[in-house]
Amino acid sequence: MDIKANLALIPDPRIERCKKHLLTDILLLCIIAMVSGVGSVEDIAFFGITHVQWLKQYLALPNGIPSADTILRVLGRIDHNKFEECFLNWTRGYFRKLAKPGSVIGIDGKTARGSATDTERGIHLVSAWADALGLVLAQVKTQEKSNEITAIPQLLSALDLAGCIVTIDAMGCQKQIAADIIRGKGDYVLALKENHPEVYREVEELFPEKELGEPKYTEVAKDHGRIEKREAWLNADITWFEGKKDWPGLKGFGCIRSTRTVKEVTTVEYRYFLTSLTDTAQFAHSVRSHWGIENKLHWVLDVAFREDYARNRKDHSAANLAVLRKITLNLLRLEPTEKYQKQKLSLNRKRLYASYNPDFLLSILFNL
Repeated sequence: MDIKANLALIPDPRIERCKKHLLTDILLLCIIAMVSGVGSVEDIAFFGITHVQWLKQYLALPNGIPSADTILRVLGRIDHNKFEECFLNWTRGYFRKLAKPGSVIGIDGKTARGSATDTERGIHLVSAWADALGLVLAQVKTQEKSNEITAIPQLLSALDLAGCIVTIDAMGCQKQIAADIIRGKGDYVLALKENHPEVYREVEELFPEKELGEPKYTEVAKDHGRIEKREAWLNADITWFEGKKDWPGLKGFGCIRSTRTVKEVTTVEYRYFLTSLTDTAQFAHSVRSHWGIENKLHWVLDVAFREDYARNRKDHSAANLAVLRKITLNLLRLEPTEKYQKQKLSLNRKRLYASYNPDFLLSILFNL
């Protein structure tokens, strides 16, 4: 089912006599404006006014363009759980078509800082990210970062994990979460830190710094004057581990040593993991891919979409605007530019190009 059909399933929170504008028109206007580089609700309304004749070819707009206040009021009242479910249903449809066996799904949270008030913290959004595809798969809203432990199982139960590798930071390194992933026929790489002090100590002792020997996998990256060497070890002998029965699917313990050199200053960091994988290269690739959710999702939302500067906070508006940004991001990532340009375009240039090339804008929106 395409996104327009999914949007039509969202319950309209307004009473009948107050519906001057169709709910799908309001949501599609937001998406079209965001694809064209618009960010704030006020600018979305302005985009609608300046493009009203063009928009009427594709939207009903029985009473013209809704005002910024109307858009914000409607976004605040839409049930964010229903909107998140709509988003998931849409991504589930094309993820399985595009995903390859061994695809990495990274799960991590981000706080929308602009939604904070003097008395309340900003909302926390936990997202699932398909790194190889560069696409967001799902979002769950929580009140704060500590609630990630309850939000992650919600994501896992909804996602199609079969044949995929799920990566989660230390917050999600939980026995029940490991069980949920295995039940979904997926594999996992869970970062291990001192929140499991006894297990952490045992795994740390398993990889003594001076006795690691030759790494089973090595990768060197150079970027902006920084040189980073990542070395990986995977120990598949878990017979000694007394807690192995408590971690469903556990097949090994992993260690990553990162050696970074910046301006002739070298630092070394060791990180440890619990995993259901047995191949060292696959384990190392999964760990590396997890950082995509920071670099290609959270960073992009902050820099390109200026999410942390969005001050919308009334009712459900912050969470629903976050879903709209992720829909927009996926649409932009799904649309290649080679048939319009002889080169790939950055996300910002895609939005700029869409703002003045109706054919390209329509090609993006066709994925709606």
